[in-house]
Amino acid sequence: MEIIIIYDADSPGTRLVAQSIGSGFTPGNRVRLADAKAIDKKVLPEIDVLIVGSASHRSRPSKAIKNFLNNLPKKSLQNIAVAAFEIKIKRSFISYFSRRNPSREKRYASNQIDKMLIRKGGIQVLDPELFFFRNSLRPLNMNELLRAKNWGREIESLCPG
Repeated sequence: MEIIIIYDADSPGTRLVAQSIGSGFTPGNRVRLADAKAIDKKVLPEIDVLIVGSASHRSRPSKAIKNFLNNLPKKSLQNIAVAAFEIKIKRSFISYFSRRNPSREKRYASNQIDKMLIRKGGIQVLDPELFFFRNSLRPLNMNELLRAKNWGREIESLCPG
């Protein structure tokens, strides 16, 4: 399988999570990480899975991620499995329900990314996922990166390839 994980390079935490997600795929797959500002959109028709992640900026995706998604032609993700994630700095209490089900909360950046991916023709594999950080560089705990790796494994198990 050809997998591309796109993240915003201005947020070091999204790179950490992207790397962890990528490590969840088995070695027979080709996993590439790409900065949203530098990705060549010509490679998209060649991929099987597209994963897009952003840090939450006032509950919205970063400008780089929004620009990347807005500039994709309609139906450019036709027949491509898609998934979205975000990192969120934990500043206040977030209920267990919303942590595990961000797709039910409109205020999450990952939900907005997911909707944009689907509008471009992508096939949703999993609900969007949140990963919590203490600050832009440090996960809340190492279990967050392990969860990211396991999320990558789950995506692989749900994708034909």
